[in-house]
Amino acid sequence: MLLESPLTLDECQFCNLVSQNNGEDPLGSAGCYDQWLMMELPQPWEAKFWTSREELKPFVSLMSELISQGKLNKFRLSAIAPDKIYSEKGLTRVIYYYRPGELFTNLEKREYLLPLDKINDLAISLITSSNLDEFETYRKNSDNIREILVCTHGNVDVACSRFGYPIYEKLRKEYSDENLRVWRCSHIGGHRFAPTLIDFPSGRYWGHLNLEILETLINSPEDINKLRPYYRGWSGVSYLEQIFEAKLWQEIGKKWLTYPKTGRVIAQEKVENEEEEEPNWAEIEISYLELETQKVITRKGKLEAKKEILTLAKSGNNELFPVKQYQLNVNF
Repeated sequence: MLLESPLTLDECQFCNLVSQNNGEDPLGSAGCYDQWLMMELPQPWEAKFWTSREELKPFVSLMSELISQGKLNKFRLSAIAPDKIYSEKGLTRVIYYYRPGELFTNLEKREYLLPLDKINDLAISLITSSNLDEFETYRKNSDNIREILVCTHGNVDVACSRFGYPIYEKLRKEYSDENLRVWRCSHIGGHRFAPTLIDFPSGRYWGHLNLEILETLINSPEDINKLRPYYRGWSGVSYLEQIFEAKLWQEIGKKWLTYPKTGRVIAQEKVENEEEEEPNWAEIEISYLELETQKVITRKGKLEAKKEILTLAKSGNNELFPVKQYQLNVNF
């Protein structure tokens, strides 16, 4: 694959290597979404390829309009590369995951396999929750299948293809079976944590991966103590809450993965630009249903910035910028 970068790979300062070398913790970097829409689209994918796909322009236009109006929140659109085994000639796969309720464990799934000229209408129906009965004949029952999406989108950042593809290749060759599919996907955010992937239906992000940790990630995904250095967070809560969620997972153990849960920020330091600035402190609340007692338990924690480290947002000759690293105090 050709990598669109003004630098050669030898000259390139990979953002993920800077992040790792400077000790940046990936936890708290996962996206927070209630809906995910994934479509099989052939590569190459340009950096901003959605607007260039003629067959999807009506959908992309409506999606942008709904987002700008605040009617489509916490929504993520991703492309997955067709696979010589999974894909079917003349048909396009669409996978839709959605949050089933306020407290939840795993995302719910809808999968469709349909002609290319119908995916625009299906995508519109999915984001507007309308006319879905028209597509029922294209539904596929794949609730039992675990889907792993590995970012290899080198036209967004060269680190994703350079480091993501070997992870994808090993997972695809050694772990894919009738209950597990491994896909190359478009940008999922956080290229400085490459190699990075999302594990569905749990919606958990992982990053700074290496080949050796994949056995644990696939076959012992409940082993948070071993996996903690690679955990970017659970997409069911925001980035601040993700730090607390990981702590409760470590405390409670593998049962945590079976508990429906949610979270919220109770209070935080006011910052002028929430898109660019991180607060020095935040008070967090995580609520979960303890299955053994059928009681909803609420735990509180406080995050305080303990230090800042320098990292690189994008590979290449870019300036380093500071990010906060937090310390968590539970039941403050």
